[in-house]
Amino acid sequence: MTPVRQAAVTNGLRVAWTAAGSGRPALVSLPGWVSHLALDWGDGPMGSFYRRLAASFRLLRFDRPGTGLADRDVYDFTLERQLEYLQTVIVASGEEQVALLGRSFSGPLAIAYAVAHPERVSHLVLFGSAPRFVSAPDYPEGLSQALVDAVAKLVAAEWGLGSRTAADIMLPGLREDQLSWYSQYQLSSSSAEVAVEIIAQHTRWDVRNLLPRVRVPTLVLHRRDDRTVALAAARNMAAEIPGSRLKILEGQANLPFYEDATSVLTELESFLSPAASRLSLREQEVLQHLEGGHSNRTIAAALSISENTVARHLANIFLKLEVGSRTAAIRRGRTLGLLK
Repeated sequence: MTPVRQAAVTNGLRVAWTAAGSGRPALVSLPGWVSHLALDWGDGPMGSFYRRLAASFRLLRFDRPGTGLADRDVYDFTLERQLEYLQTVIVASGEEQVALLGRSFSGPLAIAYAVAHPERVSHLVLFGSAPRFVSAPDYPEGLSQALVDAVAKLVAAEWGLGSRTAADIMLPGLREDQLSWYSQYQLSSSSAEVAVEIIAQHTRWDVRNLLPRVRVPTLVLHRRDDRTVALAAARNMAAEIPGSRLKILEGQANLPFYEDATSVLTELESFLSPAASRLSLREQEVLQHLEGGHSNRTIAAALSISENTVARHLANIFLKLEVGSRTAAIRRGRTLGLLK
């Protein structure tokens, strides 16, 4: 687990945050509805997802007061306070500009921050999210208020059963062991009281009026059969954000870690680091060996390919990176974030 740091926010509360990796741009992964930094980094799909991101970017994650490793006794989940928490983490990290990954219930927070601080945000990625979560006469694609109220009442009455119900809604079709793990993760991340308050506050958030004001490159990722946030909500959101790109992935899970997480990571990495898509995976491997000072023969043996194939890959690397030597390729690769 990466070292966890504390940063003071309103009323002496502390938000817990952590950083891993050193790639560019720095990426802030906003917590969904509950989070726990220690458990997020463990074995399993969630930890694997985050470690892959940390291999490409400087990954920043945080727990809000009331959850995870942050102060748990006092909390405030209003949008205004959550914006303060996010700003505190970004300032504490020392980053002048970051990319934001808003997933599920944290999407409105990411949108609101990007509009309030456009100079701080390089890219915006919204996964399985929407600007509003509860239906209204002018927003039929949202969840019914009756369902939200029923889940909140169940969580308040029996958090164990409520956490399992929430897992079933967000992650339909998953294996029993995965559902059980995520249910336990939620129980460890917050109390029932906090979970109910998060539901109450997050379902009040509505940032539809902010969508036309987003002025940063935006990628909307959504699974086709997500039943927590309807595909129609993602389509409409993407249509309202100027210049945004919508990518529809197959599957049902509302969380990016499950089902085909590789597709999510590929889309995210390509969007945030276009340079990485310039080289094929094999060409990237050859470039890494170049950095190690290896000869064509050594590279060929390490990758189980012929020296002629290595030479062909090198020619492609030089062409794509617009360089004329091995040294220049290494230097260019470091500049583009292809080499750490």
